[in-house]
Order: sequence, then structure tokens, then C-alpha cells
Amino acid sequence: MTHTQSGNVLFYILIGVALLASLSYVVSQSSRGTVTQLTEQQSRLLASEMIEHANTIYNAVSQTRLRGYEDNEISFENTIETGYTNGSCADDECEIFNVLGGGISWQSVSTQSAASASSKWQITGEMAVQDVGTTCTSSSCAELLALVLDVDSTLCEAINEKLSIASPTVIPTHPDASYTKFTGIYSYADTIGDVVGSSKLAGENAGCFYSTADSINIFYKVLIAR
Repeated sequence: MTHTQSGNVLFYILIGVALLASLSYVVSQSSRGTVTQLTEQQSRLLASEMIEHANTIYNAVSQTRLRGYEDNEISFENTIETGYTNGSCADDECEIFNVLGGGISWQSVSTQSAASASSKWQITGEMAVQDVGTTCTSSSCAELLALVLDVDSTLCEAINEKLSIASPTVIPTHPDASYTKFTGIYSYADTIGDVVGSSKLAGENAGCFYSTADSINIFYKVLIAR
């Protein structure tokens, strides 16, 4: 009798394990479907957040210039990302990420919007945008840009849709991108929108494109057109 009861208990345990495994599989499949459905919704939200933060940086730069500072005096030095010290910025008021200056905080890129752990904001003065500011191929024509390097493709599409860029689901492609950190010095290296692949970004103050040289999607926002 004892052996029979032990066998029955083992049988019920095995059934329970099998049912639990089946339930886990169903839940995992359901979760996958939910993630897929949320991706586009989250991308639209993240696109809005990214564009909004870029506009916040733009406004802080504009306010700093209104206080009389030249663009090469503006400093993006912060406590999170190194390499932005600008020797031409003599006091706190020309620092964008200082409570006495631009009054905003450096923001990390949401892990949900990153295509890799290296995805981050970057401020550069190495690229121009076709038909924004003066078009030429010298340092005097490079725009001051805020970038987000290595963003998800779905987010890149959502950004272009939010900005009403033509055919947003077709990400513009550009052969190169340069983004040395801005320390008050401009150095022209490339123009976004001057080739067929990225021509629909010509005249656009913000957008998202794919750099074929770096194999990443890049969001940009013009902070100062020159």
C-alpha cells in the first residue's frame, strides 16, 4: 500500500511539472506578442521624449547666446560625459549643463531606445546640414549639432514620422558622419542631406539617418545654424 501511494504522489508531481512547463510556454509566447505590440507605441513615446530633450538643449543654447555669449564660448561640460571642457568659457553662465548657465541636466539615452550599450547623446561642430544655414565646405559653415548615436531603427522611423519627414519608414542613408565632441572649435567634415540617399533631410533642422560608414542610425538636432 505504501509503495502504491508513493507512486501516485510521484505521478501527480510529474503532471504538475508538465502543466507548469506548458503554462510557462504559453505565458512566454503571450509576452513576446505584447512586446511586439508595444514596440511601435513605445517608439512613438521615446521619439517625442528625444525630440523634446533636443529642443530643451536648443532653448538653453539660445538663452545663453541671448545673454551675450558667442557660440564658441558655450560649454557643454557636464558631470557625466567627459571631454567637453571649453577653455573659452570663463564662467558658469556659459555652461549649458550648469544651474547658473543653461540650467539643464545631461540626459542618458533610455536603454529602451538604444541599439547598443554605447548609444548616447553627443554635441559636435563637425557637420553641416544641406540648406540649413550657409552651404559650403569649411569650418565656418559647420552647424552646432546635438546627436544621439546608435538608435533603434523603429525609433529612427518614429522620429522622422514625428518630424513629418517624407516617407518616414524609409530611413535616409548617408555615407559618413563625424562627431568629435564640441569644445568651442568647429571643424567641417561632412554635410547631411547633400547626397541622394539623405536628400530628404535637406533643409530639416532635425531628423534621423543611417550612417553607412559607421553602420548606425543617428538622430540630429541643429542647435546653431551657421
